[in-house]
Amino acid sequence: MSDVKTKVEPGSNFESVQIRTAERARFDTFMANHVAQLTSFSQPYVGRLPPLEKELFLARALAAAWDKRNDFVPGKENAGLLIWWDKCLRQAALSRGTWHQVYQDDVRTIRGVDLGRN
Repeated sequence: MSDVKTKVEPGSNFESVQIRTAERARFDTFMANHVAQLTSFSQPYVGRLPPLEKELFLARALAAAWDKRNDFVPGKENAGLLIWWDKCLRQAALSRGTWHQVYQDDVRTIRGVDLGRN
C-alpha cells in the first residue's frame, strides 16, 4: 500500500460534500433532540391521517425543515422552534391538494390548506 496523500482544494466538490454531510448530521441530531416536542406539535396535522399518508406528510415536513434550516435561529425559548416547525408543517400540508382523514367509520377528504386547523 502506498502512502498517497490527497490534497483537497478549498471549495472543491469533495470539501462541499464533507461540509454538507456534517451539516446534515448536526441537523439530524437537532431534530432528534426535539422529536417529542415536534411530534406533539404535529398532531393537529397528522392525528387523523392514515398511516401511509402520515409517513408521506412527515417526510415532506422533514424535507421542508431541511430546506428551511437556515431560517431557524435557536433562542432561549421554544416559541421560535415551534413557529419554524409550523411553517414546515404548513408547507407539507400544501404539497397536496387534498389529504384523507380517518374517523370512526368514515374517511373524509380535506383540502391541504385546511389540514392542521381545528
